[in-house]
Amino acid sequence: LVRSRGLGDVYKRQVKELGIPVHLEAAAEYYFDEVFFHKVKNREPLLSFGNNQYILFETAFPTEPINLKEGIAAIQSLGLFPVFAHPERYQYIQNDFNKAKSIFSTGALFQINALSLVGHYGKAPQSIAEKLIDLDMVHFIGSDCHKPKQLEDLVKARKTKAYQKALDSNLYNQYV
Repeated sequence: LVRSRGLGDVYKRQVKELGIPVHLEAAAEYYFDEVFFHKVKNREPLLSFGNNQYILFETAFPTEPINLKEGIAAIQSLGLFPVFAHPERYQYIQNDFNKAKSIFSTGALFQINALSLVGHYGKAPQSIAEKLIDLDMVHFIGSDCHKPKQLEDLVKARKTKAYQKALDSNLYNQYV
């Protein structure tokens, strides 16, 4: 199997031993490159989320990887669900929305960043995120919060019409 819990188990045990009342899961957002592609093709351990069935990955921002669809198929062949992280932020999708449709047609699930809904990354990502929601092409919403200031934008994002529309659509879970 491709599922790995190693480091996550260590942290879970430590949290439990310390008596901290929190449910902890370990996962990863993988950068889609030759190293990741090699891991998938060779069935090496990967951190997944959601009952160990979802693999979150991102690509380079300017150009679509040549072997992206092959990589998505390889993830699916393992009985896992590929989750394409923040498609709204990629220049190659902003320049040609048909690329998003093509990737979506492979069965990859899409996860947008909530911060995109308030223009945190610019107008183009905001527009693409809203379009993906309008076309019912969003399965997950991630926070992508790395700084306290971003929490303010996250609160604003949750109040947008687009966010509310996404909640009413085919979201699998909301991770914000």
